[in-house]
Amino acid sequence: MKRLAFAAVTVLAVQGCGDDEGDDLADPSDTSLGDTGGLDDTGSELGAEIDCRDQPLITHQTFGQGFISGYCGGCHGGEVTGDARQGAPPATIFDTEPEVQMWADRIYARVLWGEDSELTPMPPVGGVVQADIDRFRVWMVCDLGVSE
Repeated sequence: MKRLAFAAVTVLAVQGCGDDEGDDLADPSDTSLGDTGGLDDTGSELGAEIDCRDQPLITHQTFGQGFISGYCGGCHGGEVTGDARQGAPPATIFDTEPEVQMWADRIYARVLWGEDSELTPMPPVGGVVQADIDRFRVWMVCDLGVSE
């Protein structure tokens, strides 16, 4: 059953990864994220600010690697080339923990985009269940140090 669920997530991730031309994901050194659609320093659009002392230990190994490969790997995998990338810039590869760390702020902004955001939400076809979004947020903030 787990393999079937993973396959469904992988299919969803591959179905639509197109990125807008001039996308801010093209350069990890560009720290401007544009309008993050209501994400602010307090995280008010997303609920209460996370206190990492009260959260379970969520790491790249325990959660992030599976999340990234399942929801992002269909377009942002290093082995994915050409049209199979669905428009994802060739330099946006999330295969390793250091690559994910390099792109963490942008990945965070794209997955937790707001309705008013100018950013393309990722994955563009949706499909991320709320429990995974909650764990994703804790992982990004508490393990990778992304600011809300």
